[in-house]
Amino acid sequence: MTIVKFKKWNCKIKISRYGVNDRLALQLNDFTNGEVVAEASINLSDFPLGENEIAIKNHSENEGILQVLVDSKIVSEPKYYVDSGFVTIPVCDINLEMLD
Repeated sequence: MTIVKFKKWNCKIKISRYGVNDRLALQLNDFTNGEVVAEASINLSDFPLGENEIAIKNHSENEGILQVLVDSKIVSEPKYYVDSGFVTIPVCDINLEMLD
């Protein structure tokens, strides 16, 4: 199990899939009580992503989460960015082996 520190929380990483299109989703849950700390990914439903690509929510309350995930080798450095109209969203490869 991979544990990461995000802001003041020690977190477990939960991987799942978005029901609407079966894309990968990442959530950070508090290590002690399991409560959701952050939704680490964004479902860019209108943008084509590769099989192991994931869009990371690195703005607003999630600012800094990208660096935590990169430093922990859970995702790669951003491969490219997608303009959502409000912010630019980093798209990374996910390292599924780190999440077993």
